[in-house]
Amino acid sequence: MPKTLEQLRFEIKTRPGNTLLAQRVLAERTRLEISQRGLSAQAELPLGVLSRIESGEVSDPQVSTLTKLADIFEVSLDYLTGRSDVRGYAPREEQKKRAG
Repeated sequence: MPKTLEQLRFEIKTRPGNTLLAQRVLAERTRLEISQRGLSAQAELPLGVLSRIESGEVSDPQVSTLTKLADIFEVSLDYLTGRSDVRGYAPREEQKKRAG
């Protein structure tokens, strides 16, 4: 039987060694209903790297890794890394349209 959203939220918050980055990556992946394997393929990241980010073992991944994840999740880097609680995101194409 699949876990409820409330059960997943509790698990995310109570994992040992958990960071806000780990919480948000797992929460966004869960929201989009993507497996770790699927996300690692989509982001072109090794599965182990993604697993270590979600477990909190890697708390300071490369900017290129964070950018790939933020683009897939359609969230800002500030949100993903915990610098903001606003999920806001505007792809470059939209930013160009607004500017010009």
